[in-house]
Amino acid sequence: MRLKSFLFFFSIFLFSNALMANANESKTIDLLKDEEITILINDVGLTDSEINEFPVEVLHQLINNNAKKIYFNQEHLVLDQSNE
Repeated sequence: MRLKSFLFFFSIFLFSNALMANANESKTIDLLKDEEITILINDVGLTDSEINEFPVEVLHQLINNNAKKIYFNQEHLVLDQSNE
C-alpha cells in the first residue's frame, strides 16, 4: 500500500512539473512585434509554425538581410476510386 501511495504521489509530482514547464515556455511568435511577424510571413515566406521553430535572433537576421524562402514542401493529395 505504501508503494502504491508513493507511486501515486510521484506520478502527480512529475505530471505537475511537466505542466508547469509547458506553461513557462513562450513561443517565439509571442516575442516578436506584429510588424516583424508580418514581414516574416509576407516577405520572407515563413509560416507561423516555422517562425516558432527559430530563435528570435535568427528571425531578426532574416528580416535584416531581406531573406526569402526559396523552398517549401507542398503536399499532394492522391485519391483513387475507393477514396471519394
